[in-house]
Amino acid sequence: MKLVFIITTLIFGLQLNMIGQVTNEVINRTESNETIIEHLESDTSKSFTYPEFPGGDIGLFTYLSKKTKYPNELKDSGIKGIVYVSFLITETGEIPIDSIQIKQSLHPLLDEEAIRLISKMPNWKPATDQKGNSIKIRYNFPIRFL
Repeated sequence: MKLVFIITTLIFGLQLNMIGQVTNEVINRTESNETIIEHLESDTSKSFTYPEFPGGDIGLFTYLSKKTKYPNELKDSGIKGIVYVSFLITETGEIPIDSIQIKQSLHPLLDEEAIRLISKMPNWKPATDQKGNSIKIRYNFPIRFL
């Protein structure tokens, strides 16, 4: 089951969508499963680096494969799909529990599991602005349930 999760996640990709909250400089819009980041100001030299899960993508895949628990109450339901979660990663890499939001629900029990997974994540390497200063960033993340 875990191997299927990892392979499926690798095949379809993480589909990570990020929004940098850099003084209204960056917005996020999703079209056809592609993330488009536009600068609201004409100065395109402003940029930031994205936050990183400890161990990078492999660390994230490992965390999800080890920690995801499909609710027992739904084992025979056949419910499969993606719960889209949005959360804030602070300047210190922490994820405040009150910043976690379900953007697209699949089932209330799967939503709870997605929130649990995000709330138990270790601190991330924070996003940084062009000067190397740590910044807050809102992160949109899909969690697949198979």
